[in-house]
Amino acid sequence: MSIVTKAHLWMANVEAQVTDQEIQQFISKYGFPPVSRFLRVEGSGSQPGVLLTFLVHAEALRKLQPRIQHMYWRNRTINVQVLGEVFEAPVPSFPMPVPKIQ
Repeated sequence: MSIVTKAHLWMANVEAQVTDQEIQQFISKYGFPPVSRFLRVEGSGSQPGVLLTFLVHAEALRKLQPRIQHMYWRNRTINVQVLGEVFEAPVPSFPMPVPKIQ
């Protein structure tokens, strides 16, 4: 089993109507890797956001972050923040052998 590294990027002030595909196209223009997961957060409604998950180290996102920070896109100034890394081990397949207790 290998460990999977995931990093998160918070993208604030994104219109709720913007699709995942539009976000991916936008960030791809600035060198970001493919997003593995999009999580929409409505918030108070005035500045909805999206939590993007990538299968890269957080340091890679930190290097790319300045390229889109405070950029005016889709009639809003977006804010981005790298939230860090999560290390996950794959879930083992079942049934797993049960050890004998002596």
